[in-house]
Amino acid sequence: HGYPAATPPVRNVTVSNCVIWNDWGIALKLDELAAPEIAHVLFQDCDIIRTCSCAIRIGAVYGRPTIRDVRFERIHVEIDDDAYAPMIQQGREAKYTGTRGVHCPALLVMSPKTASPIQDVLLKDITVTGSGRHFPRSVLRGFDADHGVEDVTIENLRVYGKPVQNEQEGRIRIGEHVKNVKFVAGR
Repeated sequence: HGYPAATPPVRNVTVSNCVIWNDWGIALKLDELAAPEIAHVLFQDCDIIRTCSCAIRIGAVYGRPTIRDVRFERIHVEIDDDAYAPMIQQGREAKYTGTRGVHCPALLVMSPKTASPIQDVLLKDITVTGSGRHFPRSVLRGFDADHGVEDVTIENLRVYGKPVQNEQEGRIRIGEHVKNVKFVAGR
């Protein structure tokens, strides 16, 4: 499974009242924990003032944990018009060769890279701000038929002040092995 047999589950974790500046990679993520289960996780009241690759990511990179009962509540994401695309430096003297202002980080990626099911995820009161020049994409995709993504609720998602009530409005690609994605209008 990618972790020692005696590895305990990761449960009852709260991350709150954070300001995140992410210069490389992903701001809030559940993807590199080597445990048989990751459950009852709450991210709340977080301001992501910069991210490079993705604001929110859920999906095992190694191991095969069941990821369930995860909540993101009152998360504010700022999209930077001058964001650079991520690039891996190949040596000490390597220079960044990307073009400024053409990259937009993803808002949400829920896609395990291993046979790991994702269940019962709530994204509530998520706001995206910025100039509106770039619209962040999102993708939900399961690993296979037995290790899919299911029971995802997106409640009161607002991108540039506009409510998102379906996957088309939110530019959310719902791929294979995903069941029961529900959009709930905000107050």
